[in-house]
Amino acid sequence: MPSKYDYVTIEDKGGDVMPFAAYGWSRYPRGSVLEGQASKQFIECYANEAEARTAHPNAIEGVGNRSANNSVSHLPGEDDFVPGGALPDDY
Repeated sequence: MPSKYDYVTIEDKGGDVMPFAAYGWSRYPRGSVLEGQASKQFIECYANEAEARTAHPNAIEGVGNRSANNSVSHLPGEDDFVPGGALPDDY
């Protein structure tokens, strides 16, 4: 069965309980405000790296924390006028 993720990473989040987390990576779909940008989705936590690698044998190497580095600079700001009118949400 094909994975819904392009790849999986394992990250050491620190802490005492279940510090290793697996994340699935893909791209946001057409129509999303983040269309084409990286999507990082939490899968599961594990007590140690060995358990995480057993569950996800194809995970890429390393356990460093990775950011999706998404940008929202293309979206209007809260006070920007947009087509369709502004919403009275600041009262």
